Amino acid sequence: MDRESWTVVGVGVALLGVLLPFNLYLVHNNAKTLKDHFNQLLDRLEDRVTLLEQSQQAAVARLEQSQQAAVARLEQSQQDAVARLEQSQQAAVARLEQSQQDAVARLEQSQQDAVARLEQ
Repeated sequence: MDRESWTVVGVGVALLGVLLPFNLYLVHNNAKTLKDHFNQLLDRLEDRVTLLEQSQQAAVARLEQSQQAAVARLEQSQQDAVARLEQSQQAAVARLEQSQQDAVARLEQSQQDAVARLEQ
């Protein structure tokens, strides 16, 4: 081989000696960057899952609170209905007693009138 061939071979070997480690460095650096990006994505995904879980827990708590309020309103409504029914029943009993007393009074008056007519 002549001197020019050896020069080309030497330059090629020198370039390989410089470019190969540089290329390996770049590949390693890119892999590290990709790994960092992947870890960031995983962290963001975990954060979103945490937020969704918190949101779900808050929704469940609101639902339970709403359910408890609905049960309380239903119980109050039942108590109000029972109170109205009892009041209505007491009023009906009072009217019935008054009606009976009025009927007894009319019968007594009618009897007294009949006795007075008979005595005349």
